[in-house]
Amino acid sequence: MWRSTLVQHRTLYRPSNSWLGRVRPFRHTTPFSTSSDDSSATGAQPTPDPPRRRRHRFGNVDNLPSFAEFQQQQKVRKLYRDFVRLAYTSVTDRRAQKDMVRQIRHEFKTTSATTDAWNTKRAVSEGTRRYKDVAAMLGTSSNQRHPQSAPPNDESYAVPTRTSQWPWQAVDDHGEEVYSSKARPRPLPIPKKTL
Repeated sequence: MWRSTLVQHRTLYRPSNSWLGRVRPFRHTTPFSTSSDDSSATGAQPTPDPPRRRRHRFGNVDNLPSFAEFQQQQKVRKLYRDFVRLAYTSVTDRRAQKDMVRQIRHEFKTTSATTDAWNTKRAVSEGTRRYKDVAAMLGTSSNQRHPQSAPPNDESYAVPTRTSQWPWQAVDDHGEEVYSSKARPRPLPIPKKTL
């Protein structure tokens, strides 16, 4: 009798894997039961363990980049995306697009192994210079985010004058300024509260 409860006691009181080394609670069986028939007759049923809260542990915190490294990575990613966007939007031939993207990936992979801060800055400045050169060769503006194709030379294609003007320089159909200094008076300053 004592042996069976002692064996049950040893198997149920194993230390858990938590960092505190807590012991699992003794809830599955009653310590004074001698046989399984007695426990079913009294109505004692094993109660489940309460759900544990697992602490989320981050991986190695030392692997997180510093803020300067993070900014450098973002610059490189932006430059890569700009190159790929330029390849897909400016080149119409599919084979030339794939070749250009393959060449871009190769160049970025070869320079990705550099860890020196001076070399990475030099590579980014060289990449921006090359991007501007390629954009100029392809006939797109380097600071234009999504380059658009030039409008067709058809005479039926007339660009409305409103699209090429700033909102404050807009002219209506009769040639009058939409927003003039008379139409929009300067707002009065807010009076200060006096105590």
